[in-house]
Amino acid sequence: MRLALGLAAVALTLVLASVFLAGPTRDPDRTAPSEPAWRQAARLDAPREPSGAEVRNVTPAGVTAPPATKGPLSRVEAPKPAPKAAAAPKPKRYFNPVVEAVGLLTTTDGAIRLAGIEAPSLDLECGEGNAAWPCGRMARTALRQFIRGRAIECAPADSESGDIPERRCTVGGADIAAWLVEHGWATAKADQYGPAGEQARSDGRGLWQASLD
Repeated sequence: MRLALGLAAVALTLVLASVFLAGPTRDPDRTAPSEPAWRQAARLDAPREPSGAEVRNVTPAGVTAPPATKGPLSRVEAPKPAPKAAAAPKPKRYFNPVVEAVGLLTTTDGAIRLAGIEAPSLDLECGEGNAAWPCGRMARTALRQFIRGRAIECAPADSESGDIPERRCTVGGADIAAWLVEHGWATAKADQYGPAGEQARSDGRGLWQASLD
């Protein structure tokens, strides 16, 4: 009996000794020893670099998917919109303009001279001797009949030099200066009216007619 107890004590001593020498218990599912809770918390709170697995593919069905992303996505600033071009000034409409002379109109903003033409003076006479006729006044009458009290639209002045600004004006969509040159009641100063002025002179229109008869 005493021998059995002694053998049991020796066996227990050997078991305890092996446990002590083996060190702390290891989790068979882990390759590293367990670590304190504070160390685990510090490791979990540390910032992580995003991996490619975190990039979501949001390509709609039926659309070819883009190339696979191998790194973290970065936000790109949206391009700034291009500055808008300044809007061109709009023509201004004038009601009941007064035709003072060919190429000279009076509006609510004051006097306006038609751009691009050389207008005859109001007292100009054409022809000689008994065939002379007041072509300056006749030119004004022709312009009054062409406008017939309609509203005109004038573009902003190219320059404000001089007492009276020069502007390009239209009535019913027709260029007033062009009409005067085409009918021979003014001579062309702008190149765009040149061919029409030559044709009016060749045809004997307006100022170029020999007489009123």
